[in-house]
Amino acid sequence: MFKASDLEDNFSVALAHGGTKSISPAVNQRNRDIEQILPDLFPLGPTDQDIWLRAGGDVSRLRLSGNGRAQWYGALRLISQGGGGGNISRDSLIDAALDEFPAHRELRGLR
Repeated sequence: MFKASDLEDNFSVALAHGGTKSISPAVNQRNRDIEQILPDLFPLGPTDQDIWLRAGGDVSRLRLSGNGRAQWYGALRLISQGGGGGNISRDSLIDAALDEFPAHRELRGLR
């Protein structure tokens, strides 16, 4: 008998029984890269140098408590859930950051 508690121990069996992977490893790595790069470039958070506004976002949608890294985590999570206001997306955020740091190799690699 296959139990739900066995899912964590044998993920490949869970997939064989109809489960699906929710996100590809490449996309997941890209998200982690963004979560590392943006706080380094804009340490005060999404409001630093008005990056959120320049990327098409609405600052009033952000939770602006905690340190800059925590604010970025919340902001990027908001985008992944379809929020953030305006026309903001991960791509528009990367483009706005590239306007500020055009020679940043890792950031260019996220395009």
